[in-house]
Amino acid sequence: MIAPQAFWLACIGAFATGCRQAGTGPLVSPAIRPDACAAIGSAAPALLSYVRQLVAAVDTLPRGDNATRVSYGLPRLDPAAVTLATDPTTCTKAAEAYTRVTNELSDVPAVQRRMHVVRAGNRFVVEDAATPARFGEFSIWAVFTSDWRLVTKVLS
Repeated sequence: MIAPQAFWLACIGAFATGCRQAGTGPLVSPAIRPDACAAIGSAAPALLSYVRQLVAAVDTLPRGDNATRVSYGLPRLDPAAVTLATDPTTCTKAAEAYTRVTNELSDVPAVQRRMHVVRAGNRFVVEDAATPARFGEFSIWAVFTSDWRLVTKVLS
């Protein structure tokens, strides 16, 4: 029998859709991690509030929230429709997508990320609450489409 740690690392490293050790029971999918969502701390409500402010923007100032919303690729929505995603599947996909687009700035693997994920219509705004990718003193959050294609990266 393979040591449990070596098994999971090999399983995750191979991007397997499912792994099972002999005699250990049902098929397990390590790709979906129950701990991929960060605990809701002080940063999650702040990100959620900011995204709600942006999607509701109607100003026409060239440097106002509406211009920011458009540049981030966010739809115009009722702010109540913007939610914090807490399901492991979404957070795991967010961790994988965030790692893919920030790998030149961070060597943190997706399996170590703990994500805050804000759903705004057909967009996801994501940040790594535990080990964000950094550009100088700025942390990076990203906006993705519903199929996890990058729309933009944002310094915050």
